[in-house]
Amino acid sequence: MTYVIVNVGTEKVYTKTQFASPNYDTERGAKGACTKLNKKFGNCGQWVVMPLATFKEKYPVKMVMVRNLMSGKMVEQAEDTPLCCDVSSETYWSM
Repeated sequence: MTYVIVNVGTEKVYTKTQFASPNYDTERGAKGACTKLNKKFGNCGQWVVMPLATFKEKYPVKMVMVRNLMSGKMVEQAEDTPLCCDVSSETYWSM
């Protein structure tokens, strides 16, 4: 089973760096990292450990409507789409 650390306020998964995997293979590893995070931010309890399947069920990806920069049509994409993959950005079309 795979585990993730989730910020209950923002509903985002924690990753150490931008390119690191947010998944933990063991519950023990995830709980250890979660304890360190909570202590770092003053034992506020904003970080929790949950199985990946539970996270995906509880917090589905929100979809937003954006205008395709080239065609002008409205398209639906995930809210957390990076700018380089966002059809409504000039960055996407200039790469």
